[in-house]
Formats: sequence, C-alpha cells, structure tokens
Amino acid sequence: MELFDFHMHFTQLPLYKELAPLLENSMYFAVSSACFSNEWNQLEKLTREHRFIQAAYGIHPSEASAFYESHWKLCLDFILRNPQSKIGETGLDKRVPFYKGNDFQEKLFVLQAKAALQFKRDLIIHCVGDYTRIFKLLRSLGYPQKESNIVLHRFYPKKHLLQDTLDLDCQLSLHKDSFRSPDLALFLKEIPQEKFKVETDADINFVSPNSRPEEIALKLKNEIHETNQLFLAALESFQRL
Repeated sequence: MELFDFHMHFTQLPLYKELAPLLENSMYFAVSSACFSNEWNQLEKLTREHRFIQAAYGIHPSEASAFYESHWKLCLDFILRNPQSKIGETGLDKRVPFYKGNDFQEKLFVLQAKAALQFKRDLIIHCVGDYTRIFKLLRSLGYPQKESNIVLHRFYPKKHLLQDTLDLDCQLSLHKDSFRSPDLALFLKEIPQEKFKVETDADINFVSPNSRPEEIALKLKNEIHETNQLFLAALESFQRL
C-alpha cells in the first residue's frame, strides 16, 4: 500500500505559487494547514487553482491570545466558504510561554473542536506535552464521531497514549521523527492500517529561503517517498514478528 496523503504548510514555503504547478500531476494529495491568519486568504486562492491541495483552516496554539474570539470568527468565515476544508492545526503546546490548563489555548481549541463536530470536518491536532488534557477535552465535547475524524499531527507513538487513540478512533499522521519511537510496533498491532497517514510537515524551515521551486518540489517528493518507505518497512517488520 502506498500512502500519498500528506500534511504540510504550503503557503509557508518560498515561491509556493510557482511550486504548486510542479506537483500538480504527481500522485500526491496534500492537506495544507493555514494556521496563521496571514495564510488563510493565500491558501483559499491556492486550493481553487490546484485540486490536489486540500485546505485546513485553523489557529495554531502559539497564536492564542486574549483576542481569540474575534480572531476565530475570521477563520470560521474561511471554513464556511470552503465546505471541503478541514479544521486545524489547533491544539495545546506546553512550549508556549505561560502555558497552563484552561487558558486561551484551551478555549481556542474547544471552539475549533466544536466547529469540527458541528460542520462535520476533520480536526487536525497539534499537541506537545499535554495529550492527557487533549483527550479529556475531546471526550467532554462528544468525540469520537464518524463525521469528524481526529487527526493527530506529527504523532510520536508512546505506549501510554495507545488506549486513548483507540478509544477516540484517531488517525495518526506520521513524520520521519515518528519512526524513532520504540513503541510504534504496538500501534501497528492494534490500529488498522488505514488509520495511518504520512506527512512532511513542510513549512518555512523545510528549505532555505532562496531555494528554487524545482528544488523544493524534488525535496518534497523525496521526503514523501522516504517517509512512506519507512512506514511500509515498519509494517513489514511488524508482520514478520
């Protein structure tokens, strides 16, 4: 099985308008998250010109502030105008200064998670350091729901997270870093193969600012292929056990 569905931040890449046509006829399907306000309009235009790119509109936890409600209303306009879009990245990140439970990050996450349920959209979750709280919040909101998939972005498998990912019927998006986990085999054993995705998480740090579109396209293709091969190798290794 080849996994061509991948997650990235298209509008954060240099020369993204010139890059998109170079990937148009590849066998790739990109979910591109615009989780900062200056990207929403750019991504909307891009997805209307290139069908292989599907949008996800959200507000990253690093953008949470006292103005989260008015900010969210603007984001919601893009979600409603684009009925095929997903919601995210959203979530919780303990690395953000002054993090604590029940703060602006959490309130903003709850708004986006509720919208995903209401409008039957997939929810792309960024989480660093507080999966326990994320899972608790999702349950309190009524997840899991078949019409709104939970996608755990750049997921690093850890044994203590396994039961929650099963109970909440999560999709797991694996980055190259994910394959360093010694607990990956446990997830491959318990979770259906179709629940896994591969991703590049390509953003502003993926290439140098002066990279040419052709160089970026080649690096993206190589990254997708290599990550997919890592997944297939891990799956094959597990099946031989």
